[in-house]
Amino acid sequence: NMQESRLYIKGNADSVRDAAEEMQRHLQQIKVEELDVRAPKRGEDPAFKWHSATVKTVKSILEGPDTRHGLGHLYRVGWAVNKQTASIVLCWWEEDEENGVSDLLEKLKQQLRSFEAAYKEDVWQLAAIAQTLGEPFERIRERFSRSLGDSDVEKLCEEQGVAHAKWDQSAEVLTLCGKGDAIAAAQMAMTRRCQPVKQLKKEVKLPEHALLLLKHKRNQDQCEDLDKIYRSLDVEVTLDEPLVIRGEAGSVDQAASNISRWLGQLRIASERVLLKPIQQAFLKSEPGMVILEKIFRETAAWASFVGQLGQQWQSDSKCLAKARLPNGTVVEVWSGDILANAQSTKGLVNSANPDLLKRQVSGIAGAIKRAGGEGLVGACDRISAARGPLPFCSVERTEAYNLSERGFEHIFHAIPPTRSTKSPQNMQETVHNILRAAAAKTESVVLPLLGTGIYGWQTDTVSSLLLAGIVAWAGSGDPVGELRRIVVMDSNIEKCQHFAASLHAYDQDITDIVWHEPPLPKNKWEWKDDLAWVTYDYDQAMDLDNLYQELLNSPTMSVTRMLLGDRQGVPSLSKHKEEGEQYARYDIEMELDDAGKLKVQQRNRKSGWPRPVRQSELVPEKAFEELPLYKEKWEAAKEGYDRLCAEREAGSAIPSGFDRWFTPLPPGSSSIGRSTGTSGSDAESLVLSALDEQHCEEAKAKLTTEINKAECKAEETFPGALKPSERAQSAHNDFQECMASRLDEDLPLAVTMEATGLDLSVKLTSLGKQNLEIGRLLLKSWIQERERAILAKQAEVQFPENWLSVDNEAEGLDFQPVAPDSLEFAEVVQLMRHETGLAPKETARQNLFTNRIVKVEQVIHRNLWRKYYRFRQLLDNPNEVWVKHGTGSTDPALVCENGFNRSYSMRDQGIYTAENAHSSDGYVMPTDDQTQKQMLLCLFAAGKVFQPPPEEYGQKSERQTKEPPKGFDSIRGIVKRVGQDVDFALISYQDNQIYPFYRVTYE
Repeated sequence: NMQESRLYIKGNADSVRDAAEEMQRHLQQIKVEELDVRAPKRGEDPAFKWHSATVKTVKSILEGPDTRHGLGHLYRVGWAVNKQTASIVLCWWEEDEENGVSDLLEKLKQQLRSFEAAYKEDVWQLAAIAQTLGEPFERIRERFSRSLGDSDVEKLCEEQGVAHAKWDQSAEVLTLCGKGDAIAAAQMAMTRRCQPVKQLKKEVKLPEHALLLLKHKRNQDQCEDLDKIYRSLDVEVTLDEPLVIRGEAGSVDQAASNISRWLGQLRIASERVLLKPIQQAFLKSEPGMVILEKIFRETAAWASFVGQLGQQWQSDSKCLAKARLPNGTVVEVWSGDILANAQSTKGLVNSANPDLLKRQVSGIAGAIKRAGGEGLVGACDRISAARGPLPFCSVERTEAYNLSERGFEHIFHAIPPTRSTKSPQNMQETVHNILRAAAAKTESVVLPLLGTGIYGWQTDTVSSLLLAGIVAWAGSGDPVGELRRIVVMDSNIEKCQHFAASLHAYDQDITDIVWHEPPLPKNKWEWKDDLAWVTYDYDQAMDLDNLYQELLNSPTMSVTRMLLGDRQGVPSLSKHKEEGEQYARYDIEMELDDAGKLKVQQRNRKSGWPRPVRQSELVPEKAFEELPLYKEKWEAAKEGYDRLCAEREAGSAIPSGFDRWFTPLPPGSSSIGRSTGTSGSDAESLVLSALDEQHCEEAKAKLTTEINKAECKAEETFPGALKPSERAQSAHNDFQECMASRLDEDLPLAVTMEATGLDLSVKLTSLGKQNLEIGRLLLKSWIQERERAILAKQAEVQFPENWLSVDNEAEGLDFQPVAPDSLEFAEVVQLMRHETGLAPKETARQNLFTNRIVKVEQVIHRNLWRKYYRFRQLLDNPNEVWVKHGTGSTDPALVCENGFNRSYSMRDQGIYTAENAHSSDGYVMPTDDQTQKQMLLCLFAAGKVFQPPPEEYGQKSERQTKEPPKGFDSIRGIVKRVGQDVDFALISYQDNQIYPFYRVTYE
């Protein structure tokens, strides 16, 4: 009973008795002392102020910031205030007297005496301050209220060390008591709140969608919420890009912080819309951007392009080659969307014109202009206004503006020379200037193949000049600065292959080997196990460092990334695994609170169980001991370096395998980033976002309507547009290359090609009538060029040199005997006896055909030769070989007269020819007297040959083949196997692919 200061114990009689005795024993061990804190005579009725100030002083000593950290808790000293006697009662255990309690009591008494000696009471009046400053009281009162609320006055005084403060809001008077120096500091702090504050203007960069939200009339509620955030701060906010805040310094900073916090608290709804390549290209073009802006104005939604992997602005990018320059800088070649920044570079090079982004621009400059936003355009306009048209080879730098959302920090606007200047030296100088500017500002830079658009430079020329400029910079002695990576990139993969080949050739000539240690993470990361903290491995620490950097650049102040759990490189054996996964996977969640403090946790993706993660600075000297697997990675890199040095000393010409690689891609790979294609697969998706699902659905419906409205189609058939050995896919690739070389920007045009014989049926699907017309004109031009090329190849025919006389006007068949004692006769005999066709010369079998050859005749048929000659010209690689053919029951003269027409000169579905004469011997027609046989020795324009696996050849499905697989011109297969000897046949499925050059008669 606290009022009676009594303890009542109820329960079993014996237990109550024991408890009372135990309590009495304890009470006898408690020592008590009473400190007199009665107020001295100081002014009018100071008792309450003095008493309160003294109690606070004692409390600050005994309790500290909280009751667990004061001296009272440390020495087990209790205390209480006796208001009736104006004293403070202290109590402690007798056994603790020798453990420092007596020293504590003495210290407390000294503090009270010191406090009494320095004690002072004073007041601070707002009206007096107004009179001192010479300003109207209302203005001072408004300024004071804006700067410091009534509830914060006493808190400010406590921060200055004042023992006791009382603010009278109605009288605008502050009463202070405590030490004199603390009171003076508090009065000065209060006065400072009344003085005029310097006005400040601050720009806050907002995400594009946030500005859209603030400006849109349908988001009035959100704008009102934001208005409440900074209304009380008396600042002026201009809703523009960037958002501008004007007012007093403290208020401006507070408003900026509140706005950032407001953005992070927005809850966004999203809707993913799958796009075909043609739709993607259309929406990224100028007409498409206009449609998107219209939809977003009407629905208060915004959009971002998302790649197949789900990462914003991710494209199908890949690294083709990499090499290290003698100065240590790495050069890489990438193909893909340069603005997706899959290569993670900080600097971006714009292939600009002398007016930068002022006029209508296309190509990479147009893409940068659209993505960079008004801020980037304005910065370029200011440069143009100050300097006028920029000279060729010059480089100007700006901030990245909206492109910073994709990881870029700097844009280097380079003015490459036009092709008409015919000055390769100027192109090299441009590259040198780019790298000099980049080295002063960034650690990595990506540049396109400069000048290959409207400036007219050829890809192979630019590749060599770009590389020459890079090498010249590396050997110039210019400061490398922080520049460690140079990336050359283009959306056309074949252009990139040109540069990759040049880099590969240069890499073989490198003579200097530079040692670079594996990079170290800046931080050490640990997660809490049940028993102890566990350090993440080297590769995980690098990932967490990158995630932390992403967090610092994120407007939402929170990021998440998946991590495969392992220790020392061994995957986690946790039983909590997602369905279909072999090992457990975890989400790393990072966020910053309002005070900027980092909070990290690791959460199992299956069970959801969280574990805390902590960050500490990594000491480089202790990396081997503290960072698992780093020592192993460093030793492996050092071993490779030592091996290369040894190879170099031993005279090896090419460094093998040290931080360089080259990946040639298969020929005919399509250009990445072009919208033409036969496939309707999704290149990218469009994510529509808004503050609620209703706005998302509304935006999606409008987008679908606009795309359907813009779709246009056309279909045409072009007779004879295909080469005899060509397929529709090959023609499609050819047309795609034509578009890539002639268009500065992606054209929202889908092309489908189908073939019927040599006729080509083309379907064009476009978004926008103007784009469809451009596609039709380009298609007509391409068809005309193909026709001219085919006619040009057919215009001139070269007859064999060993035909004695050829009358170009004469038609019909003529057999010309070959003299038995001539060199030509001997060569024919050798061809008949030995293995020919595609058999390798070094392994070709000899003397397989031993029958005596009695007669050799040239088969001279001018018209038949013209057909064969023209067919051979249309092949990319004729691959012409000698083969043998037995005509079976058909007279060889009939084949020589009409050619290898498949209606009668065929076996199964194709025309079979043999590499060995003895294979054809069973299929020849004997002469009338039955003593001799005749076989044809033929020229076969095999082209690209398909060879099925030996176990498949001869199966029923293979024998029913009507044409080679797509991309091939003929087939080679096994027709006979005797022991380890195998006889091959070359099979044609095209008339005019074989010419019967000799008729050979033998016994």
